Amino acid sequence: MATKDEVLKAYEFAIELEKESLKSYLDLAKKTHDLTGKNMFIWLAREEYEHMRILEAIRDKVLKDQPIGKIEIEEDELEQLLPDIKKLEKKKSTAAETHQIDALQAALEHEAQSRDYYKEQAEKTEDPELKQLFTRLSEMEQAHYDLILAQLDFIKGTGFWFGIPEFDVEGPA
Repeated sequence: MATKDEVLKAYEFAIELEKESLKSYLDLAKKTHDLTGKNMFIWLAREEYEHMRILEAIRDKVLKDQPIGKIEIEEDELEQLLPDIKKLEKKKSTAAETHQIDALQAALEHEAQSRDYYKEQAEKTEDPELKQLFTRLSEMEQAHYDLILAQLDFIKGTGFWFGIPEFDVEGPA
């Protein structure tokens, strides 16, 4: 069983991870000229803020030796919040698009790091409520990763949409 100090250290690390992602996404939103990309980064920043808020509340309970209680994180409504990337017209590669690709690749790294950390914490803890929390956070970070990857695939024109090959039955445009 982990000590209180070890648990608090894990929460502090997770909170810092969320803060770092939040700041990065806001910075990327400022630098991105494409409206869909900008909206996606703003949405991701809000998601990271919500994760940070939840983790801070739980950390505060641990500090006060209060029971954590049932932890619920609402289901993501990712499909409703996703920018309608599919309907955007494909454009030729530009310097702005190249910047967006670099930004998206950095965002992928953030999400993978967060996902892996939460997955590791879920595997370490014996507390079923904390296991549920960390598992849910890991799943949410994976959903963010998938969203970013879809945007990246679209911009690069890989022919994939959420990992599924796209086929154009009408031939080339």
